[in-house]
Amino acid sequence: MIVAISILIIAAAIVGVLTYNGVFTDKDKDGIPDKVEEAFEDVKEDVKEAAKKVKKKVTRKTKKS
Repeated sequence: MIVAISILIIAAAIVGVLTYNGVFTDKDKDGIPDKVEEAFEDVKEDVKEAAKKVKKKVTRKTKKS
């Protein structure tokens, strides 16, 4: 557990330093690189779609029973 937390902290520090130095762009100046925001939005949309599919399957199975 400590190793995982340490890796996350190191990764966050690296991203922060690279963003500060201009390697990652941050147009809205919120401290989160634009690439990370875009990836998060993509994952969020995928999760919503998967949740809808699961909900449909569960609804169909409960109606059949």
